[in-house]
Amino acid sequence: MRLRRSGVRDLAVLRAVEETPRHLFVPQRYRDLAFREVNLPLPCGQTMPDAFFVARLAQAAECRARQRLLEIGAGSGYATAVFARLCGDVTAVERYRSLVVEARARLDALGLAATLRWDDGLAALAEGEAYDRIVVHAVLDRDARALP
Repeated sequence: MRLRRSGVRDLAVLRAVEETPRHLFVPQRYRDLAFREVNLPLPCGQTMPDAFFVARLAQAAECRARQRLLEIGAGSGYATAVFARLCGDVTAVERYRSLVVEARARLDALGLAATLRWDDGLAALAEGEAYDRIVVHAVLDRDARALP
C-alpha cells in the first residue's frame, strides 16, 4: 500500500515487488531493516536500493514480458529479481564476483530466470547487443546520453 500511496500505479510492478521477498537479498545483519524505505549496505562497498526506488525504476522503464533488459550494477540481485518477473529476458552485470555468486544463488532459490555476468557494465554496453531497456545503478563520470 505504501508503494501505491507513493505513486507506483503499474499493477505488474506492484505485483513483482510484492512477490519478491526483499529480506532474502539483505545481508543477515540488516534483515530487521529489510522492509524499511532505506538503502542498505552490501559487501564490496555497494548498496541495495529500497523497494520504492526499485518499483519506481521498473515503472519508469515500462518493463514488459517481451522486452530485453540490461541491468548494470546488479548488487544483491534484488532489482534483478523484480525485473525478471516483468521482462522476458534480463541480463544483469556486476563488477564484484562475490555479489554475482550470491545473487545467482538467490535468484535460483526463487526460480527466477536471469543472466548474471561478472563484468564491467560499460564494457557490456560496448558489446553492441540490442536491449529494449537499460537500467544503470551507478555513479557516472559522464553524461548518460554519451554511453554507447
